[in-house]
Amino acid sequence: MNRIKLTKNRVIDLPDGCECGRNRCFMKNKEDIFIAYYDVKRDWEAQLLHVSGKEIHNIDFPKIISTENDLWKDRHEPIIFDLPDKAFGAVLGRSALCIWENEKSKAQIITIENSEIFNDFSRPFIFNLRRCFFQNGKIIVPIENGKACHCSIAIINFNFQTNRAFWESIFFMPLASNKCSENNEVVGDVIIDNNEFLIFTEGVEGTSVNKWGMEFYHIGQYEQRKTMEVKNELVLKNTYFEQTNLKQRSMKKDGVFGIFTSSLDYLILRSWFSESLSLGTNQKLWSVIDKEFVDIEFPRGTRKYVLADACKDGFLMSTKGKILLCDFE
Repeated sequence: MNRIKLTKNRVIDLPDGCECGRNRCFMKNKEDIFIAYYDVKRDWEAQLLHVSGKEIHNIDFPKIISTENDLWKDRHEPIIFDLPDKAFGAVLGRSALCIWENEKSKAQIITIENSEIFNDFSRPFIFNLRRCFFQNGKIIVPIENGKACHCSIAIINFNFQTNRAFWESIFFMPLASNKCSENNEVVGDVIIDNNEFLIFTEGVEGTSVNKWGMEFYHIGQYEQRKTMEVKNELVLKNTYFEQTNLKQRSMKKDGVFGIFTSSLDYLILRSWFSESLSLGTNQKLWSVIDKEFVDIEFPRGTRKYVLADACKDGFLMSTKGKILLCDFE
């Protein structure tokens, strides 16, 4: 098993109301960290925080007038993503995204073409997502439609040079038969790995993991299969690990969510609660390259911190109102 040792670099205090929670941040490097959050002092407006060294400033999302059909069901916040060099962007809805050339530039709004691809959906639903990935010219957005296929992955083809964007395809993932079909299965996070999809899925009983706990979680590699019935269906190729029947293991609520790091090298597994019985701890690290868990040594005095992200030159940990940058060896 590979081993990583983290050492403290610096602690940064965040503004009031800003929390670096699940799927809310990405790191270009240790000097460029972006965190999406709601500003309670500005009528709960969605904000993007840029942290560079000791400097912290807010980046306002552009205000656009959207029809109800442009928005995601129950979720109106932008979904941020990283781009090459200093650039970054955000999916604002089904019909628009915006990009910044750097943290000091004005946002440029770009129309996303072919939104008619969602016409067969009752209403696309975003599950707890504020950050997605841009890989191989594609923006990968996990969605749900609440019909026969509970979870799906929508792909935006985005040419960063010409600033043209269009919805390219939707990949459907039918509920896996070896998991409890009565649960709501959702895509927790997804990246492209060796031209296939590496997907972390979660099984939630009812609608609230905080109230009911989780039934299963799973990480697997999926490939595309075209059939007469489904144009773009994802089928499971490899299961790397899974935990099922979590409710039968203990009377306590259990639940684990997974987030891929900005470096695309790791999957961070964190417990929804103080400690996951299935994980045996409140957080673990899984290597995308080696397809195995990584033994990680945390710095002293970081018991209240949790892993939030990693880039090529460092790790990011967070606790209430603070983030901790770490070097590693």
